[in-house]
Amino acid sequence: MIVPATLSTTRVRLRRPDPSDAAAVFEYASDPLVVRYMDWPAAVQLADTLRATERALENWASGEEYSWRVTLPPSDAPIGSIGCRIKGDIADFGFVLSRRHWGHGYATEAAGA
Repeated sequence: MIVPATLSTTRVRLRRPDPSDAAAVFEYASDPLVVRYMDWPAAVQLADTLRATERALENWASGEEYSWRVTLPPSDAPIGSIGCRIKGDIADFGFVLSRRHWGHGYATEAAGA
């Protein structure tokens, strides 16, 4: 399967995770309200988000899960993440978005991409 490293819509750009994202990801991943429905706990240290990024890249390489950082061009700083797991004929996806970006339709737009 060919999975694009980047996807763009009218307002958002999705791109593969990068270790340099750790500080920006920590901003939303450490917020208990933001991550309350995630299958991982809130980040406590910056190192938590760096490890999560490394896992995301490993999962991408293995084909287990594909995840993208959600950005708002022209900025390349992540405001959230969206991921897709494909198992046979079934796919599921989830997303997490910084609380200050809730209510603008960014997650819906990213999911549509």
